[in-house]
Amino acid sequence: MNEIEAAKRKIRKLLSLSKSDNENEASIAIEKCNELLKQFNMKEDDVLITSNDIKTTKKHSRWRYYLAFAVSSLYCTHLAEVIRFDTQDSHHFLFTGFEFDVFMAKEMYSYLEKTVLRIARKKIRKNAKKEFRESFKMGIVCNIASRIYNCPEVAWNSQDRKAKKCQITEYVDRNYTLEKCSVKTKKTLNNTAFKRGFIEGDNVSLQRQMVGSQIRQLEASL
Repeated sequence: MNEIEAAKRKIRKLLSLSKSDNENEASIAIEKCNELLKQFNMKEDDVLITSNDIKTTKKHSRWRYYLAFAVSSLYCTHLAEVIRFDTQDSHHFLFTGFEFDVFMAKEMYSYLEKTVLRIARKKIRKNAKKEFRESFKMGIVCNIASRIYNCPEVAWNSQDRKAKKCQITEYVDRNYTLEKCSVKTKKTLNNTAFKRGFIEGDNVSLQRQMVGSQIRQLEASL
């Protein structure tokens, strides 16, 4: 572990202690935290905001990106599709945000992706054309996404979400150089397969996601 990462771990612990009911302990923790932030030229969100990626497929997958974007929106994280040349699975989804939100986004994306693939294997015959299979999966994802975006439990325009988005955007701009690139994909959909997939999407439970989205980030405990 390098010096900066060690400092971040210590700062997370101090931020947790700064919320102590013991005023003296909290005051000392804040003072030490500020000293470390100044020493390593860091801001508080450099510690609380993090990034984590999850591998996807070697080529861009439209339905997977739509799914990742919906999940990212639910947990108020920044999504980027990045290409990594050090692994065989070159395309990765990078979630950036507050630690617990990133954890939930990554876990729930993985859960939903596996669910979509499981339903497709069960409902679509093996010799079906790729366009039919992909349209079916897109139908499931569009159902999931529409339910996420219309979820009344999520305060989409709350001041808290807006503030978090601003912090995350500033963090991304400060720490990453993300280049936009055009992705060529066939936009044709098989309407029959899409409609079948959309109906099947009703069977995907979102209870786990909706409950998790209401939980604020975990206080760091190291």
